[in-house]
Amino acid sequence: MSTADTLILDYTEFAEKGREFRHEMDNVRKQSHRSNEHLGARGIQSFIADGRVKGEGPTVIVPRAFHAHELDGFEDQRDTVLAVALGARVVGIDTPGVGLWTDPKTTLAHKVAAIRGSMQWHTASQMAVIREIIQYDDQEPLSFIGFSMGAWAVAEMVCLPDAPKIGRIDLVEAVNDQPWRLLGKNGLKAKMGSEDQVTNHYLSQNVPLFNQPYDRNPNDYTRVAKHVPLARESLMLGYGMRKPFAPVLTYGVEKDNVYKTSGLGEAPIHFWRADGSGVARDEANKKTVEAISRFNKEARLTVLQHVLPAFCHRHPMWHSMPTVAVLAAAMREAAQ
Repeated sequence: MSTADTLILDYTEFAEKGREFRHEMDNVRKQSHRSNEHLGARGIQSFIADGRVKGEGPTVIVPRAFHAHELDGFEDQRDTVLAVALGARVVGIDTPGVGLWTDPKTTLAHKVAAIRGSMQWHTASQMAVIREIIQYDDQEPLSFIGFSMGAWAVAEMVCLPDAPKIGRIDLVEAVNDQPWRLLGKNGLKAKMGSEDQVTNHYLSQNVPLFNQPYDRNPNDYTRVAKHVPLARESLMLGYGMRKPFAPVLTYGVEKDNVYKTSGLGEAPIHFWRADGSGVARDEANKKTVEAISRFNKEARLTVLQHVLPAFCHRHPMWHSMPTVAVLAAAMREAAQ
């Protein structure tokens, strides 16, 4: 079994440059976009935050995590944090059928794929939108970052038949790389609920420089201001997460070693796991990296440790903008 690297992730490293960083975010070029109908998925929202200096820097695709949506400015804010920290053009892209205020229609193919544990139709729609809005050159490498359900989306995106040239892949808190039981005290549903209990700890780190999610009281982030029921398509994708994405990604890497089409067989594939996460499982992530490493020597896993030995990082760390900034800086360093 392969061993993992470790990295101490300390959000307080952000404190000294926080206000300067926030000022840089204000100067980032931003644009929202609502697509035309693509592959049956209507009105996919996307957001571009361009933090490149003089147009030089990577383009990074960031598919939304479970139930996240562009109309929640919190998601756009994170994309902007990533753009500044990475010096990149970041494209945040919604998942067809998953919305907070809107309920985009999806085809039967999308619904069947979700319930079976596949995002191929969803990611094909997302990539069609991405191609439309940034009109990338087929020889221009695109990088990808996926958190939680977004890691599953990335794994499917980079294996599409018409996948772009791959620059780099960073998968944060990959939940369903290996199989899950859905129910029971050790099932995915219960484990996700346990992780939600520490969300407020990470939201507290956003004070005073960053906005909080749409569903939190503006005067007290610990209080939920509104409740939005999960759409049927969201629940289908949640159910689909019981199925593993590692076989799809591993096969895609192996196939690219033969046909040399996208560079997936040689691109860095980096998993990042919180050391106390109950949903990004240590042995599962190691097993996935080991499988990919048979065909791509650039696959690796880094376990993110808390600066205080008595504490652990948890899955909702992605909701702390300072923590995301520090993690993105680590990604940028790893890419050099």
